Amino acid sequence: MNSALKLVTIPRLRKLGFKGSFPHFRRLRLDHVDLVVFQFNKYGGSFVIEVASLTQEQVNAHWNKSLTLQNATVYDASKSHRLGAAQGADHWTVFGKHNHESGHEIVEPSHVYERIALRAAEMIEVQAKL
Repeated sequence: MNSALKLVTIPRLRKLGFKGSFPHFRRLRLDHVDLVVFQFNKYGGSFVIEVASLTQEQVNAHWNKSLTLQNATVYDASKSHRLGAAQGADHWTVFGKHNHESGHEIVEPSHVYERIALRAAEMIEVQAKL
């Protein structure tokens, strides 16, 4: 899944002006930074895409005095949104089984993961509203 996200999703993020390295990306604006992170389930088989924004004022007021717009991540924001989720809900993009489930070691053909990565890119482009 990582390879498919790097092949399909990350280039589309870069076209939108995001910089950074997997899993954290940021896009600097005049008065704020747009943030995206890919967070994988600790049990495997799924991930979420979380987005947030931080203004310079929020950075200035942050407890971490070394925080800047240039090094901020989604985890530094007080509010974030998981793409694909209804307001206040949760959404995980599933690409396989949890590592404690039978058959979790099965690897699908690359086109399966690339299709999921394409949907992830489309979610960012349509839902992120950054």
